[in-house]
Amino acid sequence: MWDRAGAYFVGSIEAGNDDNGDERSGGLLLFNLGKQLCSEFNTCSNEFAKTNDEIISLFRTGQGALNGNQCNILEDTIGQIESLMNVPLLQGLIRSADRSDGVQAKSRSNEDIAEGFMFATALLPIIDRADPEAASLISQNMVQPFKTSTKPMPSGKLEVYHMIARIIPKIGVSCENIGIYDGYNFCEGAASQSSSALLTSTLFSTLFVFTLFQIMFSF
Repeated sequence: MWDRAGAYFVGSIEAGNDDNGDERSGGLLLFNLGKQLCSEFNTCSNEFAKTNDEIISLFRTGQGALNGNQCNILEDTIGQIESLMNVPLLQGLIRSADRSDGVQAKSRSNEDIAEGFMFATALLPIIDRADPEAASLISQNMVQPFKTSTKPMPSGKLEVYHMIARIIPKIGVSCENIGIYDGYNFCEGAASQSSSALLTSTLFSTLFVFTLFQIMFSF
């Protein structure tokens, strides 16, 4: 079962370790999404995305805890993995907000609007549990326009950035893992927003929605 969790994260068609930022290489799951986006957020490592490195390390920690019947360590490790798996989804949401900003109405076929819908749909259940106001604003800007073919991002990308910065600490994600995009420092943004207790994400529902849309848009 632990190996299966790792397989759902990495996939079976990953390429080498020197292809960060190359959207044509690798698989279709969260591991490759992190590689695609890290160069745009200045979060790449020497091998993969920094977040990917952390998750792989935690999978090894979890395997050791599982073999040693260390249930408390295993539970804590699972929580850390779940939170880190939200990072590439949040980065994808941010990039889609930027690219969709200013796009005209009735552009449903626009790839960036479709990707924004995908990322928002995957994250909104998690965000809504932590901050319903932020979830509502993101939905108004990135979900409803796709469904109704109306103008996307009516509030503007900066307002969406602010809301994402606000919810980052609430869902157990470090702003350093998100990085800097479009000149916006999400650590500074998070510091200017009110924060509350951390919320553990729902791993399998997020992976299911993300994988489903990746498969849909890959054909």
